[in-house]
Amino acid sequence: MLRETIYFGIIIHIVGERIQDYLCHALPKAGEVLRYRPLGCPVTHFARVLEYEQGMATVHLVGPLYLLDATPVPRDIGICLVAAFEGVVSRGRSPEVGETVRFLPEHCMMQKVHSGVVVHSEGDRVRIEAIDLKVW
Repeated sequence: MLRETIYFGIIIHIVGERIQDYLCHALPKAGEVLRYRPLGCPVTHFARVLEYEQGMATVHLVGPLYLLDATPVPRDIGICLVAAFEGVVSRGRSPEVGETVRFLPEHCMMQKVHSGVVVHSEGDRVRIEAIDLKVW
């Protein structure tokens, strides 16, 4: 299961999006489905909240198929910053902590290579932070 950690709050204000009610009153709850666009990515994402703590939501991507029977309708939270990916290495070797890696998330609709730094690696499970789409 691939999980993203998205950051709520300041980045939304910086990029000029309206500050929505969830920032002050209605924080994301486990099980809620969100609609957002990661900063730097043109594709809208849909994800189910796994947990929310200190401005960070860990989510599981559910994709646009969720819209076919969307009950309730996903909450649109605007632009978010993807802080990390957690998941299982399905091909190749497991990277070491501290290594900068390039990877292609299986759910990426653009099939664009991402990059980041491995901050946790245990068996075939890894956490990659400092996510970037600009791979040279």
